[in-house]
Amino acid sequence: MKRSKSVFVVSKEGKPLMPTTKVTARLLLRQKKAKIIRREPFTIKLLYDSTEHVQELKVGIDPGSKCIGYAILDSKNNEIVSGTVEQRKNISMRMEKRKEYRKFRRTCKRYRKKRFLNRHSSRRLGRLLPSIKSKVDNVVKVYNYWRKCLPISQIIYEKSNFDTQKIKNPDIKGVEYQKKDEYNLTNKKQYVLQRDNHTCQHCKKKGYGDKGVRLEVHHIKPRSEGGSDEIHNMITLCRDCHIEVHKGNIELNGTKLKKLVLKDASQMNVVNSQVLKRFKELGVEVIETYGYITKVDRMNYGLDKTHYNDAISIAAQGKELGWLQHRVLNAKSVAKGQYQQYDTGNQQMYHKGKILGFKTGDKVYYTAKIHKYSHKNGYYFIKSCGVGRVYITNHEDKPINTSYNCITRISARKTWMFSCNKKTKTPLWHTF
Repeated sequence: MKRSKSVFVVSKEGKPLMPTTKVTARLLLRQKKAKIIRREPFTIKLLYDSTEHVQELKVGIDPGSKCIGYAILDSKNNEIVSGTVEQRKNISMRMEKRKEYRKFRRTCKRYRKKRFLNRHSSRRLGRLLPSIKSKVDNVVKVYNYWRKCLPISQIIYEKSNFDTQKIKNPDIKGVEYQKKDEYNLTNKKQYVLQRDNHTCQHCKKKGYGDKGVRLEVHHIKPRSEGGSDEIHNMITLCRDCHIEVHKGNIELNGTKLKKLVLKDASQMNVVNSQVLKRFKELGVEVIETYGYITKVDRMNYGLDKTHYNDAISIAAQGKELGWLQHRVLNAKSVAKGQYQQYDTGNQQMYHKGKILGFKTGDKVYYTAKIHKYSHKNGYYFIKSCGVGRVYITNHEDKPINTSYNCITRISARKTWMFSCNKKTKTPLWHTF
């Protein structure tokens, strides 16, 4: 069996070289000819002059609204590394929370004149929404991160164009694209009432005639939880049932409405165009492919439906596939840091994300007495930092609440990254 080359190498000048085996890396470290510059993925830097002959590597990227898959292959389609990056999901919620904080602070400034449209970022030409900008940045980060330790010369990117009108109505064609669902109707409420035949979808009471009850439109997924104002997210209820639903006394499990998710499709249309624009600015060669091609190639290779397997199929481009790695790198995109005011009520800020040298996402070693939920070698990641206490996790069990004196920092990172076995899905911790 061919030995897996899972240790990445950087030259003395900082240029990426071809990866090597664990045995070679261990000998170089023992002979003081190299030093460790990154723990996960394990990367060493040579301390002597060497040749810079490298092969041309290509990276396949499978973008997604919730998860990104990537795979790097060599010229013989042998897998060098593959992994996934989980997108952030809390940006909209944190933006709303920041809005509430700002609104509260403004109420304390009694004599300040009212100001409107004073946010330069909101009026900037070509501005993207924060949630979409985060997804675009994460895709570009995948390339920028790996080109520092691998000589990548080509990107194969899966571009998907979503027709949201076709998703809602597969039979749509011609001038029907210019007509909304509520065409010739006053508003969406009138459309929902007419669609449901002016009948409460829970108690089946009619809403018209002399004995008709008052009907209201209810959001199946509340707007406070990210629900939209689309008609597929609305349902007709009478006033009594509507009140009981919000009290939690009635559950609408019997609704047969098709809950379409068009938000992700709309976002990916923007993300794909912006990512290709960013890659063009970087001057890297980009080859575009499409989802139906990826599906056929993945089925021909006999691979399971996962994001990193899709990325492998994208990078291979239908050619014969070489040997594959037994592990995959999983990463979770996290915020750079969070700011919070003191409880004393003044306007001074402190960086909550970094306390006593620790920051959210740092890799640490748990040096206290081994907890019953801890991993056998004590490696953890910081989930959240607080004043005096810190939450650490190993991605398997529930977080541990401990003090800063019980942890030792190993490495800092902006993402939570850990190795995972492709078959057993269990974390792998590689030590040298």
